[in-house]
Order: sequence, then structure tokens, then C-alpha cells
Amino acid sequence: MSLVREVIESTENNSDARRTTLNGLVAFFKYFDNDDYKKIIKEYKSNNKIKRKKRNVPSDERIIEVFREGFKTNSSSIDKYLYRFPQWQFLYGLLATYGLRIHEAWSIANWDEPVTLKNGDWVTVDVDEDEEISTQYSGENLVVPAIRDPENKDYILCIKEATKTGYRMAAPLSPDGHNWIEEFKLLQPFNLPDIKNPLKKQGKNGSAFSCTKQTCHWFKRKGYGFTPHDLRHAYNHRGHLSGCNPKSLADSLGHSMQMNSDNYLRHMSDAVKLQGMKDAISKEQNKRSRVEELEIENQALKSQLEAVQKENELLKTKIQLNETYQQSKDKK
Repeated sequence: MSLVREVIESTENNSDARRTTLNGLVAFFKYFDNDDYKKIIKEYKSNNKIKRKKRNVPSDERIIEVFREGFKTNSSSIDKYLYRFPQWQFLYGLLATYGLRIHEAWSIANWDEPVTLKNGDWVTVDVDEDEEISTQYSGENLVVPAIRDPENKDYILCIKEATKTGYRMAAPLSPDGHNWIEEFKLLQPFNLPDIKNPLKKQGKNGSAFSCTKQTCHWFKRKGYGFTPHDLRHAYNHRGHLSGCNPKSLADSLGHSMQMNSDNYLRHMSDAVKLQGMKDAISKEQNKRSRVEELEIENQALKSQLEAVQKENELLKTKIQLNETYQQSKDKK
């Protein structure tokens, strides 16, 4: 196992590179049904403590502000590239509304045409190394309508996984009181930035898609103050604060529940947490107010019922007196 150690130690400790290497070795040895590696891998994993930078996850208000103000042309804009501004804005709306990875926007299968899912053809991706792949859908064939189908009101995306089996789903998620599908004008012909070979891998290790690099560059050049991936974190925070089912939320993001909580929720800012608490208190106060209103209405109905009952009893008494008087008169 000295060669295994040599491979591991070729990467820097406390780094993503070492974590990736360790995970790759786990998969490699699992394939050959070899358990000798476990002790070594566990040793290195326990010492690989990655220090994460705190993300600048935007608030929903900031996301809306950037959509409205962050794609305007100016005097320095080159005329032949002006058509790209609406394209970048369209991509931005998709990433914010669905919490997509950048490259997934180029893998949407049901924008104009429905998709038929075969039995077990829908999978969760990016699960933990010791967790089995779990299906999101298992049953009879299922037809997912096109996003632009006038009868479609759910707007569920089908994303073709090029490196995985089948598809995964992604659901839209807007803040309370908003409909980003309409506000971000997503129900239009597909209009992504015209990047040449968008899904071609680039970089030293060939790990970054061309579309990913160019999108990150656009965000940085425009000075939005957050990255495209931060929109994915914002989607997750929005879902949790809105009370979405954790499993459904994790499925929509395309990863396991553990990854959803461990890697995403820890980036929730204090401001977002505080707003979540305020919203929860507000909702609770509204519930109490509504209960109090119902109690008052109930008491008013009881009073009305009692008045009607008294009136009914009085009417019965009058009828009885009238009948008694009439009988007495007939006897005479």
C-alpha cells in the first residue's frame, strides 16, 4: 500500500484535491472488491480538514435587484455583443429560480417538448460515497410536460445527466409573494448565451465546463458580489425557510440530504437566519391572530344562536297560548 500513500501524499493536505483523490481511490478499490485500503483511507480522511471560505449568498431582494439592474448596457458595451445581455439575464433567471449548476442549463430536455421517463430512469446524483444511488421516480412510464406547454403549471425541469443514468428533476422556487417564472420572463424561447462548445471541459484537470468558466467570469466582471453557485445556495436557504420538504428540496438540487445540510446550510448568513426567525414569528403571530378572530366569530355565532333559540322558544310559547285561548273559546 506504499503506492497508495504516495498517490495520496502527492496532493496537499486539508484540500479538495486530496478529498477527490481519496474518494477516487475508494471507488477504485471497491470496483476490485479490495478492503485492504480502508484503514489507510480512513487515516488520511480523518486528517484532511478542509477550511471553507464563507460564501456571500445573496438575499432574495438582492437577486431581484441584480436581475433588474445588472444586465443593462452602457456606453462601453460593444455593439456586436449587445444581444448577449438578454441571454445572460435569461441564464441568471434559470439559475436563481431552479438552483441549477451552470452546465445543467445546457442539459434541459423538456423546454419545448415533453419527456417520457422510463421506470427507474430518474436518479439522485452526487450522493455520498457510502450511500447507494437512490431513485427519485420508480413506477410506470411518466410523461413530464414541456415547460412552455400552456397547460403546464408546475414547470418541473428534466435535466439530462450526461455522466449519470437518466434524468433528474428540478422544481422552481420563488420567495413568498413572488413568481420568478413570470418576473424573470422565463417562459420564452430558450435563449442561453451562445458559448462555443459550452459543455467542453477546460482547465488543468479538465474539470470545468466552458460554460461554467465564462458564466463565472461574467458575474465577476459585472461585480454582482456573489458567484453563480451562490444562487444555488440561496435556492436551498429559500426552500428551508419556506418550509419545503427536506428530501424534495435535496432531490431538486440533485444531491443527498446529508450534503444538503452539511455543505449548503452552513453557508446561511446571520441575516438570512434572522429573517427566517422573524418570518416564523410573524407566521406564528398571524396564526394566533387568526385563531383569536375565529374565537370571536365563534362567540358571535353562539350569541346569535342563543338569540334565535330564545326567539324560537318565545314563538312556541305564543303559539301554545294562542292554541289554549282558541280551545277555550271553542268550548264556550
